Amino acid sequence: MILMIDNYDSFTYNLVQYLGELGENLKVFRNDKVTLPEIKKLNPKRIVISPGPGRPIDAGISSSVIKKFSGDIPILGVCLGHQCIAEVFGGKIVQASRLMHGKVSSICHNGKDIFKKIDNPFEATRYHSLIVEKKSLPKVLEIIAWTSASATQKHSGELLRGVQAPLLKGDSDEQSEERQRDKVSMEVPYGTEVGEIMGLRHKKLPVWGVQFHPESILTIEGKKILKNFLIL
Repeated sequence: MILMIDNYDSFTYNLVQYLGELGENLKVFRNDKVTLPEIKKLNPKRIVISPGPGRPIDAGISSSVIKKFSGDIPILGVCLGHQCIAEVFGGKIVQASRLMHGKVSSICHNGKDIFKKIDNPFEATRYHSLIVEKKSLPKVLEIIAWTSASATQKHSGELLRGVQAPLLKGDSDEQSEERQRDKVSMEVPYGTEVGEIMGLRHKKLPVWGVQFHPESILTIEGKKILKNFLIL
């Protein structure tokens, strides 16, 4: 059985439908209608934290569920759920460079875990105005999907340069520290330019998050991504 934490979002039952079509049984609880002891008693084999409005602080029990069960039960966070994961492990949630409500973006990824055998890049639907801040990402989390930095630059005039680059002579201590953080937190090819974070995983725990909506009809690879989560 899969437990779905519903953050009062209209997309929740699209996720439920997709997972049901993949052969899963689900129990759905609003984020203020279930307790941690009740979840423990249910003993779900996987947990999905749904999208929703606001920030992680508005997501009811979602962050507590991640803290309590991430060591034992595979967890997938979608949109707000993804942001909850980032914040629980030390990341910061900030304003995105532009509003992305119903917009389709090209998403690049590392081709592993939930993105195994997924087209690279692929088109995905985004509904968010907040984003996980790249420079705040803790070492325990790794970026596994991202937008093109050139696309981000096109809209915001900002460019987040390639990760896993060597330290450069003349870097300030702050610049060196940020480069080192990028090097350990991002699994992308040398020279790749990363715009905004679209997917994360915990390096030691079975926890994944995606900022985009795999349950959207315009996210063509969405059901395959969910299927990959079910077999991890």
